[in-house]
Amino acid sequence: MRIKEILSIDNFDPLNIDISFLDSVSNQVPQEGYMDPAMAEHLATTTLRAADTCIDLLAQATLYLSHCDAQRRSVRSQVIKTLQDRKVPSTIVKEVYADDERYLTITNKYNLALALSTWLENKHDTLLKTHHLCKDLIRKSQGTQGASNWESSETSRPRLSHNLPDEEEKLPTTSNNSFDKRSAWKV
Repeated sequence: MRIKEILSIDNFDPLNIDISFLDSVSNQVPQEGYMDPAMAEHLATTTLRAADTCIDLLAQATLYLSHCDAQRRSVRSQVIKTLQDRKVPSTIVKEVYADDERYLTITNKYNLALALSTWLENKHDTLLKTHHLCKDLIRKSQGTQGASNWESSETSRPRLSHNLPDEEEKLPTTSNNSFDKRSAWKV
């Protein structure tokens, strides 16, 4: 795949973008209640994929927005030049070009592109927040498992030697240095 395939705005129409995948991912997130670790793992992966899709669409929308803005400025300049050639007073030029059909059409395209970009940015942000929430839930569940010894690992096993003296501890000594270390710890 090449960047020009991702950034292609040929036949791009903001109203015809298929957002069913993004919508299905958003609907998988529980509105309230408990989310188990397995569901959190699934959602962490899915939301990351959906955020990636948002990035691709946002790149296209941004390019389309820039394209529409350039067209809008061009049409506005053309209309203003035509009005000046007709000797229309400069005080009403803005009112007149704002009513021009070409300008209105491209301004509507621009506004749609702007709305799409804003929606995609917000959706991307929400998906990333959901992804991080899922990761936090997974970490919490793993921390709980380790604390309860449910998950067996080297770091989560209880230390049984905690009652034995450390080698660095000083043991009581007697004056004749014939002290038996084993008898000092008998209770």
